[in-house]
Amino acid sequence: MVYAVGSEEGWRAMENRLGQLRERLAEVWDLRGAAMVLFWDQATYMPPGGAVSRGRQLGALRGLAHEKFTDPAVGKLLEELRSYEEGLPHDSDEAALIRAYRPTA
Repeated sequence: MVYAVGSEEGWRAMENRLGQLRERLAEVWDLRGAAMVLFWDQATYMPPGGAVSRGRQLGALRGLAHEKFTDPAVGKLLEELRSYEEGLPHDSDEAALIRAYRPTA
């Protein structure tokens, strides 16, 4: 097997980085999901007097999600994964994940 990153050890290191990226993105999506549950509750069941505290809760969750998503470590992982992506089939889930989140500029 030919490894785009030069060696089997390098390939494993890239797979490890991909796992780290997936974990970070999963945290972002979990926070966004929790915010959506709070938003749904606000729109369907929450008494009117809860709007102020619900707004703070939603703001906190969305803020945390944004901080995690824009963390420089995420950008670094995406940049480090560039050579790994180039060695993957274009239509693989892994390559698509990296492409979807990597900045285009």
